[in-house]
Amino acid sequence: MDGQWHRPPQDWRPPAAKPRSGCRLATLPGPAEYSRDPDKGGEVTGMSASGEYVVGNAGRDDVLWHDGRYRSLASIPGLNHPEDVNSAGVVVGTELGTGDDRPWMYDDGELTYLRVPELGRHELVAVSAINDDGHILGAVAFDDGIEQKDLEPLVWHVDSPGEYATPDVESGPHWKATESTRWPVFDRDADETGGTVLDQARAADGGGRVYGIKGDMPAMADGEEVTELPAIAPRPSDASLQVGLATEVSRDGEVVAGTSTDSGGTAFPVTWTCRPPSR
Repeated sequence: MDGQWHRPPQDWRPPAAKPRSGCRLATLPGPAEYSRDPDKGGEVTGMSASGEYVVGNAGRDDVLWHDGRYRSLASIPGLNHPEDVNSAGVVVGTELGTGDDRPWMYDDGELTYLRVPELGRHELVAVSAINDDGHILGAVAFDDGIEQKDLEPLVWHVDSPGEYATPDVESGPHWKATESTRWPVFDRDADETGGTVLDQARAADGGGRVYGIKGDMPAMADGEEVTELPAIAPRPSDASLQVGLATEVSRDGEVVAGTSTDSGGTAFPVTWTCRPPSR
């Protein structure tokens, strides 16, 4: 692939959804190889707060989606494992599998590696998020093959990839920017999704609605009320199989992203377009 924006092939036919709510399901397209082979599958790894951009993978390719089009990132040397994208389309992730894992950002065709501190034995740096102010969040982690833990968070800014800061906060796997300062304070995402009636909570919108999974179905919880999201295939008879999982949501709650599984058990990257109830 050439790294340009592409419309899906004319013969691309996403699996039909079985609606279970007022939300509309769309299977995200990908390169021709992925489109022709329904066993390839894929997943969503991040979405912008606006809901306009989504990142993840389709088959073997890492992909950026926007406005019904996709951009394969597979042809860009050093760019793999995208984790998040902001509303300006800036993608962040960590290059893995090279023996020297490196965090990166990708902005309109340009790949830039982020400066990292000097690391000790079994330590690595991984990026997890970017916000609309351009702050990039990562962490120094320890992984000796037996024990895995975050040691301290790191913050960069898209305008200064050669500069980083180490906020004085409790380390953890999930963080979000809460202040639009040069080096913002970060809080746990878990604070937003705690106490939910869902079996697993993965994201929350600006209205306090929580998204994840209930039973085997992708779902949204608004207080005690749970709404199942549409799925590609009907609920399986095998209760151990997951129909889908909502993992990302836009700030206004109108775009949700995650995975949905077809009748053969293959998970596909999807979005749901919803109209959340007004408060």
